[in-house]
Amino acid sequence: MFPNEALRNFIQDEHRPRMSGADFLEGEVAVFLALCAKGLSIMGASPLRLAQCEMRIIGAFKRQCIAVHGWCFLPDCYAVVAQAENASGAAESIKRFHGKLSAQFNAEDRAPRRVVWSKFQTRLLADESALYAALNALHHEPVRREYVQRWQDWPFSSARFYLERLGREETVRIWRQYPCDDGVFFDAMHGSKQSTQ
Repeated sequence: MFPNEALRNFIQDEHRPRMSGADFLEGEVAVFLALCAKGLSIMGASPLRLAQCEMRIIGAFKRQCIAVHGWCFLPDCYAVVAQAENASGAAESIKRFHGKLSAQFNAEDRAPRRVVWSKFQTRLLADESALYAALNALHHEPVRREYVQRWQDWPFSSARFYLERLGREETVRIWRQYPCDDGVFFDAMHGSKQSTQ
């Protein structure tokens, strides 16, 4: 199972994006979801590319949003829970950033004019219970897909930072109080026929 030790060194904490907190009442809190074309693992073509995507895309969200509460990057898709003054405006900026990443990936893979992103959706979260359920769902996805056995073992998510910030006891309490619908976001992305890109 990737990543290897060299990749772990590459994405040590000082190089990783960090979560930032904000008052839930400011702006709109949403889950932003993106799926690579036809479920291909374009983002996850290598562990290094996935780590670079994580860093660059979270950086783009941090530039567009008030706060980034959590994220999970998988080889074929990602989900970010972020807070923005205007979620649809932030989504439009992220879509433009996807265009730049597409050009880079296609040049690297010698695949001109290939469609890299097939879907991009934004789902507003109504309250803090929806926020915690969304964070539980996205942090649990690598376990659900059997990439790892524990949230914190997946290097391409905010799970380690979340656990460090809240502690194990509080994280378990939140898990029990705000259960996630397994795969609720990721399965909807893969199964949905409607593209919002």
